[in-house]
Amino acid sequence: MKLQGVTIGLMSLAAAGAFTFIQAQEEAPPPPMRHPGHEWSTQHRLDRLSQELNLTPNQKSQVQTVFEQMRTNIMTAVEQARTNANTQLQQILTPEQYQQFQEIRQRHEQRWHHHMTNETDNATPENNTP
Repeated sequence: MKLQGVTIGLMSLAAAGAFTFIQAQEEAPPPPMRHPGHEWSTQHRLDRLSQELNLTPNQKSQVQTVFEQMRTNIMTAVEQARTNANTQLQQILTPEQYQQFQEIRQRHEQRWHHHMTNETDNATPENNTP
């Protein structure tokens, strides 16, 4: 039973990290490339695909719509998974443990946000050209 609780807790932390990452991207402009050749920006990926596949303007618009829908679907799925995990954790943990879990998750989200902003603060197009 404890193993199941630990597994659910780890899954929730992973989902929280993914959600935080996605939410941070929604709220801020896309960060520059972190590693050479690793495109972060949806627009950059779209432009590159358009060029490599020789997309028509209509195709490019449709591909952009698909990317936007995918992002929305991922965000929705992560939020639903997080809500489900929280409900299950509230049933498994004592109120004190659940409060502690919430505090741990909040610290994790803050570290993740700090990590993402610090990594991208030092990234510049000049430093990330292939």
